[in-house]
Amino acid sequence: MSQLIRIYRADVPTGDIIFVHGLGGDAEKTWNFDRKQSWHTWITANRPDLNIWSIGYEVSPSDWAGGSMPLPDRALNILATLDNRSMGSRPIILYVIVWAAC
Repeated sequence: MSQLIRIYRADVPTGDIIFVHGLGGDAEKTWNFDRKQSWHTWITANRPDLNIWSIGYEVSPSDWAGGSMPLPDRALNILATLDNRSMGSRPIILYVIVWAAC
């Protein structure tokens, strides 16, 4: 299942940025959120009013590396995850990477 991981919480949020990793990726490693300088530090320095999230889910680049949920089902699963967190009341920016083998 998908999980929504909070990377940064704005004091008074005006929007949400959601990072979505690609095939073989990871919700934190793909975006280098574990490093001192990364996407979250660059964005928050310029836009501290935006919440930053990352979607975590299992997705293999091929059936040889492991099974994955079909794309339409994954999309519905992610939408349900966002809906459960009441996402969408503010503008959303999705930052998506298609391929990321960590």
